[in-house]
Amino acid sequence: MLRKHIATILRARAPALSAEAAREMAIVVLELMKAARTLGNEEGLPGRAAGPRDLQALAVQYLEQRLQP
Repeated sequence: MLRKHIATILRARAPALSAEAAREMAIVVLELMKAARTLGNEEGLPGRAAGPRDLQALAVQYLEQRLQP
């Protein structure tokens, strides 16, 4: 269900994006979100603070690349 919501947001941001491409991208975005949550739950993990920041940077780079006209 969350994947479908992410795909809807992506298509609202980029109306020319096909439904199939939005679904594919939603999978990647959701997995990055899950990874960030997992890192956030690992107390005492060295470098933990950098994890979510780096995952966000990856997500931004991925979305910018995939949503270029």
